Amino acid sequence: VRAPKDPGRLNIINMQLRSFVDSLPPKCRLVFSLSRYEGLSNQEIADHLGVTKKTVENQLNKAFSKIRMALGPYLKYIPGIMHLVTAQNIF
Repeated sequence: VRAPKDPGRLNIINMQLRSFVDSLPPKCRLVFSLSRYEGLSNQEIADHLGVTKKTVENQLNKAFSKIRMALGPYLKYIPGIMHLVTAQNIF
């Protein structure tokens, strides 16, 4: 999957995504941030927070679901945007 070529549009999406991540519920935001900003594995996050790996996976799924909903209007215009989000390239 290729990255979007329109830097202006990507900047807008990046700003909206950051704002949206800031508005996630605290636990969901923490797990997402540790995964995407800090690059920790699901198991490392689970160990760090004292929860199960399944809890981490559930929180990440919740975050990605909410992000997909928030970015919905953009997804059809920018192929590969979810790949960027999941690959940590958008941050």
